[in-house]
Amino acid sequence: MTDSEDKTNELDPLTREALAWLLRLKSGGVTQADADALQRWRDQSPAHAEAWHQALRLNSLLRDAGGAMAGVPASTVVPFKPARRPWTSRRLVLGGALAAGAGGLMLARPPLALWPSLVEMTADYRTGPGEQKRVELTEGIALELNTRTSIAVRSTREMPRIELIGGEAEIVARRAVSSPLVVLAADGIIRASRANFNVRHDGASVCVSCLDGAVEVEQSPDTARLQAGRQLTYTAQALGEMVTMDAAEVSAWRSGLLIFHDKPLSDVIAEVNRYRAGRILLAGDQIGRRPVNGVFHIDRLDGVIAQLEKLGARATRLPGDIVILN
Repeated sequence: MTDSEDKTNELDPLTREALAWLLRLKSGGVTQADADALQRWRDQSPAHAEAWHQALRLNSLLRDAGGAMAGVPASTVVPFKPARRPWTSRRLVLGGALAAGAGGLMLARPPLALWPSLVEMTADYRTGPGEQKRVELTEGIALELNTRTSIAVRSTREMPRIELIGGEAEIVARRAVSSPLVVLAADGIIRASRANFNVRHDGASVCVSCLDGAVEVEQSPDTARLQAGRQLTYTAQALGEMVTMDAAEVSAWRSGLLIFHDKPLSDVIAEVNRYRAGRILLAGDQIGRRPVNGVFHIDRLDGVIAQLEKLGARATRLPGDIVILN
């Protein structure tokens, strides 16, 4: 028996169970039911949550998803039965079948963002489509997670720190200047001592909106200080310009609303897709350029499709809650 096997066999039962969950996530056959079951397992107790973090540390899963579990002997983990109804059984197919051998790639980058990526599923806090969640992280820090949001806790003993892996959160910080909250998002760093601010991480861009107080946004080598009512977006390349934002529109999701002022239909559909299962797709650029004004209830977003049909759009519905508009 090797030294690594000795060390792994000495792991406590909860950590071995956590390793089993990681192996399941790596299998390429993960289901939404599995992801929900994993969240319930982690929420059972602080010991379960710590076992999950220990498993992640042991295998450096977040840094190297492809080979992190390669050295873990199968005999050291506790097998479990995967939940039924895998995603493939829902026939989430558009114009052909998903490639059978692409399980690992689809887990890392799911097609049409129809289910969470591997990194999102390993977050400390996560919301599904249309779900919102409040988290009292620690004294002086409260988080409101919007739909499809994943947050990992990266705090040290000296400094509270979180990573917004993806999605959107409204954050309240009431900290001493010497110990500000640090938010990591993509290639940037956001710091706040006394502020209420909204951070949205969509793909390659991050939008920061200061609702109250002041926040510092750093995207090396540049730094900007946002006051209340100001907003900026940054990418891996640079910080964008500060602009005045509509606080009511930015925070409308907290009240269960989406507000659009002269937005192209393509932008409206992209926003609606964040909140509903499945996907709405536009057939052609011309329909996507149509301007939209309106206020929509997040819990009744299928009404958007109905209204567009009344305006002459044709909706084709496919299995898996996929809708094509033309």
